[in-house]
Order: sequence, then C-alpha cells, then structure tokens
Amino acid sequence: MNPEKPKINGITEFRSFLIGLVGHVDSGKTAIAKQLTQIVSTSGLDAHPQSKERGITIDLGFTSFIEDDLLITLVDAPGHADLIRSVVASARIIDGAIVVIDGKEGIQVQTAEHMVILELLGISNVIFVINKIDAVSAEKILQIKLQLNNLLVNTIFAGNKKILEVSAKNGTGISDLRKDITNWVTNFPKTPFNSNLSAFPIDHHFPKKGIGAIVTGTTQGSFSVGDRLTVIPHLSEVKVKNAQIYHQNVEKVPHGFRAGLVISGIEIDQLQRGDILTRTPKQYQKAELLEVEINFSRHFQKSIRFGSQIDVTNGMVTTSARVFPFYYGDQEIRMKVDEINYQQIKAWKKENLNYGAFLWFQHLQLLLPEEKLVLSKLDLSPSTLRFFGTAQIKQILPSKPNPEVHYIKTKRGKIKNPQYSDTTILVEGLAQSKEGAKTLIQSKLEPPFGIITNIFGGKGVVVAEKPKNHACAIGDIVSLRLQRSIKISKNKSYN
Repeated sequence: MNPEKPKINGITEFRSFLIGLVGHVDSGKTAIAKQLTQIVSTSGLDAHPQSKERGITIDLGFTSFIEDDLLITLVDAPGHADLIRSVVASARIIDGAIVVIDGKEGIQVQTAEHMVILELLGISNVIFVINKIDAVSAEKILQIKLQLNNLLVNTIFAGNKKILEVSAKNGTGISDLRKDITNWVTNFPKTPFNSNLSAFPIDHHFPKKGIGAIVTGTTQGSFSVGDRLTVIPHLSEVKVKNAQIYHQNVEKVPHGFRAGLVISGIEIDQLQRGDILTRTPKQYQKAELLEVEINFSRHFQKSIRFGSQIDVTNGMVTTSARVFPFYYGDQEIRMKVDEINYQQIKAWKKENLNYGAFLWFQHLQLLLPEEKLVLSKLDLSPSTLRFFGTAQIKQILPSKPNPEVHYIKTKRGKIKNPQYSDTTILVEGLAQSKEGAKTLIQSKLEPPFGIITNIFGGKGVVVAEKPKNHACAIGDIVSLRLQRSIKISKNKSYN
C-alpha cells in the first residue's frame, strides 16, 4: 500500500478507532507509530519542520493502518512537558491509548502525568508497552513491570495486566502489538453518543492553493459535502465544499472518523485549534462564570487555594480561570474554603457534605453545559504532577452581580467583670466602639457563655449571659463566631 496516497475502496464502511500514543519524551512513541503505519496523515511521523529540527514530536501527529474491516488511527501526542496541552487535546478524541514506557529509563514524570490525564477523562482502554527492549536486560524489564503494577493499584487501569515488550528500532514485538491492538479495539465497550450533537473539533487548519481552507478533525456525528455549519466560538457560517478520509473523497463522513474538510466562508487565519464546526450551535452557551463540582485526583498532593489562578481545558482549548471552592452550609449557604485537596473532598464525601466551586474565566467562553472540564496548574514545575482534577458544570451563572461566599470570623475578648449581675458578665475586646457593640446584640458566644444581651458604656464593652455551673474570672477568654460574606472577583489577587 502506498503510504502517501493509497486507494481504499469503501472507506466509510470500515469500523474506525482512534488510539492515542502517550508517554515521556524520547520513549519512542513516533518510532512505534512508524512501524505500525500504512497511511500518513496530518503532521504524522514528525512531519512538522520543527519536529525534524528538534528531533522530538511537537504537535499532534496522525497516521493509520488497516486490518480487515478496521481503520485504526494512531494519534501521536508530544511527550515534552512544555507541550502537555496537546496531550489533553488528543485525549479528547481517542477511544483508547497505548502508554509507551522507555525500557532504559522506566516510568518517568510525563509517563505518570499522561496516565493521570487518561484517568481523569475516564479512558480506561489502555495497553502498556515497554519499548527499547533491545537495549536493556530482562531484569530491568521485570523491574519496570513490577513498578507499573504497583502504580496501577487503585486506578481505573488496575485490571489491565497486559504489558507488551517491543523494540521499535529492530521491529521485535511489533507484529504482536499490531495483533493485540486489532483484537483489543474489537472488544471496546460502546461509547455513548449524543445523536442530537454534531461537532467537528478542529485540530489542524491550513490553506491550499487552488482549493481553499482545509480543516482536519474527528467527527462527532456525521458530516456531508454541502453542509452549512457554524464555527464555534466565532459564530460564522461556513459551507463544506469537499470531504476526505485519508485522501479518499467522500460525500459523507460517518461518526467517529478522522477527516479533512474544505470549507468556505471564513478566513483561515481566523481559525485556531479547538474551534468547532457544528450544525447545532444553540447547544453551546456563553459562559464566564460557572458553578461546578470538582473531582479531585488522588495523585495530586498539593492543595488549591481559594481564588487561585488555574488552567481549564474545555475540549481542545486551554484557558485561564480563577477557582473559588466552597461547601454548602445551613440553608444551602456557600461557605468559603481556604484551600481544597483530595483528602478534604474525600472527607466531605464520607460525611455526605455537598461541595462545589465557582470557576471564573478570564474571557467569555462558548461551551456545552455537559462538558467535562480538565483542571490543572501548568505554572507548577514539570517535575511534579500538574493536573489536579475535572469539573462537571452544575450551572452557568451571570457574572453580575458578583456572587457571594460566606465564612466564619472568630472574635476573641476577655471578661472585664465576672459579676456584673447575678446572671450577666461584662466582656471587652469583641468590639472597638459603641456602634460595633450594638451589632453584636443577640449574638451567641461560644460555650459555656450565653447570648450578648446589651452594651455597656461607649468603648465596645458588651453584657453577656453568665454560664451556669461554670466559674468565671477577670481575664478569661470569651470567643464569638460570626458569619460574614465576601463578593468574589476574577480580577482580585487572593494570594
């Protein structure tokens, strides 16, 4: 088969699967893809000029091979830490993944980070491949397998005991890998698909002289020549002039196929990766402020502070936002949480305590309300895990007025007179003025003390109920917990 422009009859009748190749930089993902590939497509096999110059994959590359009635597309994702956004983009369109481990280096930081991304997005169809077995001992390979099996405990990959060994350099194990991929994809569980949704997320776009604007992507729903589509987020209308699947002209691209479309009605420089062609633009809603539920990764060891600036991936696009975690108190009041982490959420779930967060984007977004958002802190060192969870949208909120969260402020005073009367004491330090003291009347002090009933003088001293069966002395500490509220803002620094 000609690897450049093969002739494939009835390509739309094939069963199409997209498989991601992920792993640390220099683990040999592209070399494995080269061994498996029959058809080269967009940026496949490091065709990008910068990939050739730098010797690493810098962009998503697409190639494929055919077995019987299966069209298997390999999505080669960059392994370099600085290019992690492309890995998230690839994970949005794949049915399964091959995690490639360097046999000489073992499991590295980005190997683990890519696995976390797959787990966050619920991609459990995974094959693990140890590459470069020609350069390592059997003992080293066994050591990596034991390390991997320990790493998989308590993950969605825990039941996956299949670890293949290959050498992309000399071809050892490649034919077995091809057979395993073929058998593996035919047993994939059926992925639920919303038949009312049509989406073509653009992963590459370029002009071609004499043809026009070409966009490539993976179909969610079917697309046909002559379709009039809307481009999200531009809301421009375009028309599909031609469609191809791996160089084959087709009138209709079925669901789940990688394709190239020639479109008219928009300038190519207006487009970017992550823009979406759709017949159903009304399903996308404008959003700047969201209320979400966060699913925190057990692998992320740090905490996320209230008001932190984070990175949010919506589809293939990563943008910045501020996150404001809270839990629901009495009467569903949102109570501010200074910081959030996996252990905190685990404890809330155990207590059946409802929790959430506000996500406030820096710029207006167009998104699907059912979209799962990926949350990260890409300003952290790439030597540590940077992805901390996903967010499910609960509701899209207006950005004005600014929403409020509540918090508890604890004031401490001390007893000035333990015997003001038979039933009351005088407390100083809870307020600084007569006016401030008045606002505290009817507030309940922390036990064993009772309610503040009045003020005394003009310097903030208050009268409070004396505790029963509890001796009091001058200078004893008295505490008062008050509920306060603040309005959040995307423009304020909370560090």
